[in-house]
Amino acid sequence: MTLKGDKIFGPKFKYDTPEELQEAVDRYFDENKIHTMSGLAVHLGLTRMSLVNYRRYDEKFNAILEEAKAKVEVYWETQLVTPKIAHGVIFALKNNFGWRDQLDIDSDNKHEHNFPKLTPEEAENARKAFDKEF
Repeated sequence: MTLKGDKIFGPKFKYDTPEELQEAVDRYFDENKIHTMSGLAVHLGLTRMSLVNYRRYDEKFNAILEEAKAKVEVYWETQLVTPKIAHGVIFALKNNFGWRDQLDIDSDNKHEHNFPKLTPEEAENARKAFDKEF
């Protein structure tokens, strides 16, 4: 389904009321142990991309679809505690829910270390030992 102006092109959405959609969404979660966005979309008669686009297009169904997406995200987040499948879970969270790796960089250039404080004599002895070794 694609959106052009006020028209939607693609599979016709088969739910006329929010209540019908809610029943279908609830049925998906009740009948499936593994929750995915693609699985939800197929259950609703849509492609995954159609589901994403529809959430953006029709406000009367948006809250239901947003809640369903959140439930799928919760499912995948809880899977992070199973290390043997973590890579697939991380992939799902990044690609379906906008998760990302983040690296914080301190640009103040204040480097601290956990080295013990040496007296000048200990530092000199350490330097001599290093020079002797190398």
